[in-house]
Amino acid sequence: MTKVIEKRVEVPVREYVYRTAVVAPGAKPVDLQFMFGGGLINSLDEETEDAAELGGTWEGRLTFFNRSLFGFELGYVGSAQEVFDSAILVGNGVEVNIRMNLLPEALGQPYLFVGAGWSYYKFTNSQSPLLEDNDSVWHVPVGLGLSLKLYRGLTVDMRGTARAAFGDEIFDDVGV
Repeated sequence: MTKVIEKRVEVPVREYVYRTAVVAPGAKPVDLQFMFGGGLINSLDEETEDAAELGGTWEGRLTFFNRSLFGFELGYVGSAQEVFDSAILVGNGVEVNIRMNLLPEALGQPYLFVGAGWSYYKFTNSQSPLLEDNDSVWHVPVGLGLSLKLYRGLTVDMRGTARAAFGDEIFDDVGV
């Protein structure tokens, strides 16, 4: 027979407001963050870099267990880049990352991550019959970052990400 032990922990949410979380003995409550932001995107290989301009990227993420050594992230990633001086390549995708928090309890928290993702790319404003109209691409995101914990749960997160892509055929007919 298994005996279930509950431990109730008072977690302050705001002044004068409290929530109760039920956790197993010795366990921490789940640390959950929602992050959103934007940045720049570029290609690392010379052939694709010649075809695509520097573009914009945006993302939204849910991160879990940020105060533990290992956590994970669920993310939406989007991007837009001008290619061949007229068409816009728009990407939308999802990814799941395992995150290693190097200093879990510190206010400045460096971390490493690796994961798996999928993106759907589509050309808009394309007049070239040589370009594939759309493509689905698998990718492996890897990177590092730094989270700075500020006042009352506000966190500033800076990261660098490289994504190795597999199965991309969108530029195959134009020799890129």
